[in-house]
Amino acid sequence: MRLKIFASSSSGNCALVETGGKRILIDAGLSFRKICAALEGEEISPQEIDAVFVTHEHGDHVIGLGGFSALGVPIYATRGTAGGIIRQEIKWTIVPSAGKFAAAQLRVETFTIPHDAGEPVGYAIDDGEERLVWALDVGHLDKKIKTVLKSATILVLESNYCPDMLEKSGRPFHLKQRIRGRHGHLSNDETFEFLTAERSESWKQIYLAHVSRQCNNVEKLEALYASSGLPIEVVDPWGEPIVA
Repeated sequence: MRLKIFASSSSGNCALVETGGKRILIDAGLSFRKICAALEGEEISPQEIDAVFVTHEHGDHVIGLGGFSALGVPIYATRGTAGGIIRQEIKWTIVPSAGKFAAAQLRVETFTIPHDAGEPVGYAIDDGEERLVWALDVGHLDKKIKTVLKSATILVLESNYCPDMLEKSGRPFHLKQRIRGRHGHLSNDETFEFLTAERSESWKQIYLAHVSRQCNNVEKLEALYASSGLPIEVVDPWGEPIVA
């Protein structure tokens, strides 16, 4: 399994998963033109994408969906997510918010995540050798989510904000409350506590993603994990795409 994270921040989220000759996108939160340019760098045409898995309907996850749907690429999402996207004409394949299904000859599992969206989910993609678990925009970690996260060999998990930086930022109070609420985003502290206290022997690589550009610091986040012994890589919201 090969993972390439094209972008992960509040400005856009999109990743390419390649395995067994299949090519999957998780979210399409960049413009269709930008995603096509990123795919061109991989020598892949948009018509060669076998499926797009959508986590939820917020713009930084779906803005480029229409172009893929127009090409006939299957678009997978929960009913609540599909119902929340009204400005794009999409032919949907509806998936459960917590269940298993087959797509592009892969075993896929969805799990419910707490976020302020219609019916948001994370995805676990299993090709028989590796298990990629993708969990962004997570307000808090409950036992069910932790169990799925610990089953990953490749884990992509949110570490969105530094509490001190958020508090000192010029963002309005209601936005701060939304971000740090139980249906907002995971802080650095919450993610670090989970990863270090409940570490799994399955984890081969962990990517910290959806890092805030304004309320986080990549260098400090890397330093936080320097002595953890965990296989951590921080996805820089300003940086180049990440390849696994």
